[in-house]
Amino acid sequence: MRSNFDNGFTGELIDDSTQDENGPKCAAAASTYSYWMTYVGSVLGAPGITTPASGYADESTDWTTQPSAIWLLGWNPIEPYTTDPNVAATAVRDGNWDVLLGKQTWLTTAAAPLPASCYLTSKPVFFGSNPWPWVDPTTGTTHVLPAKARYDAGTPNTVL
Repeated sequence: MRSNFDNGFTGELIDDSTQDENGPKCAAAASTYSYWMTYVGSVLGAPGITTPASGYADESTDWTTQPSAIWLLGWNPIEPYTTDPNVAATAVRDGNWDVLLGKQTWLTTAAAPLPASCYLTSKPVFFGSNPWPWVDPTTGTTHVLPAKARYDAGTPNTVL
């Protein structure tokens, strides 16, 4: 779930946890005609929020009848709200921790170890003493993400 923020146009505080009018609540989404999207090694959902009791499903394509889901692929925000099954059919969804299911899921290929990074060969200097990678998709454990820590501290462009 994204952090609260001020709408730069209206000045209104945007809080997805309390404002239903902000659109569908989902961890991963792609609307109609968004083909060949890739989701690998992510932690999807928020503990204590992404639960069946709060109305979440694991997968949905119709945000008008199931507005909260981990996966919302092929949805259409324009009436008559038709769905596009090719979005989910062409998506690569592997090695993601699904908070709702409480496990790592492999939906496209067989399970395999994931590297710490798909493009870095070592821990970035700006991580300092923080664990890297900052997320463990096999358990859903998250650590400090330096960019978010800087943003939360009010210094988003300052390297610590």
